[in-house]
Amino acid sequence: MNRPNAACAAQSAYDSAHQAASNGLLISECIAKSHRRKHIPRVAGLQTDYLIAQLRGFKTGARADIDGTMASATQPLSEKDIVDVAAYLASLK
Repeated sequence: MNRPNAACAAQSAYDSAHQAASNGLLISECIAKSHRRKHIPRVAGLQTDYLIAQLRGFKTGARADIDGTMASATQPLSEKDIVDVAAYLASLK
């Protein structure tokens, strides 16, 4: 009898993960534009925890960047946005 509940929970988890990935993709597209310049490192495929730490550092000012682009880009991001972006970027190879 738990099958319908398990199926609903699995679908809900899938929908949530899909929504997070979509959110991460949209935000990442904006951030990625600056990463196409030669002096900016490629971030696709880096570990999620590392990316989260870097994005948090830019947002709080604990991590400096070359021209302040990342500091200003991360200011409007919520904690969920940061996690979504990091997860999306880490999934890229």
